[in-house]
Amino acid sequence: MIVDAAIVGTRIYPHYDKSAAKILPFIVYSRISSDHQRHMSAGSGLVSPRIQLDIYSESYTEVKAIADSVRAALHTYSDTVTIGADSVTLQSVSLDAQHDDFDQPRSGKRSAYYRVIQDYIIWHDELVP
Repeated sequence: MIVDAAIVGTRIYPHYDKSAAKILPFIVYSRISSDHQRHMSAGSGLVSPRIQLDIYSESYTEVKAIADSVRAALHTYSDTVTIGADSVTLQSVSLDAQHDDFDQPRSGKRSAYYRVIQDYIIWHDELVP
């Protein structure tokens, strides 16, 4: 994922971590679901996971700018991605939904923050068992 490193840096996490949340802005990603396409009697080898990105910042202007940067990098993206020894060809990435949120502090121990939630649908091949 290409995001302006001057804004987010390396603060992109696979789950929400209270210790990480002390340094804003940051992004959390998670797989919400995966839709495995089928032929009549077997898997097709095509899957479309829904990936949710939660983008956090203390500033509404900043969180919207980061969300726009993420969308510009990911929407309509296609390429082969390699992580370690594993590679996957992303056929298509598309923004499916986006909404804004505002979280008030519950305990008075942290500041309020703004959040943009983006759901992406990614189409790629998979091995059929």
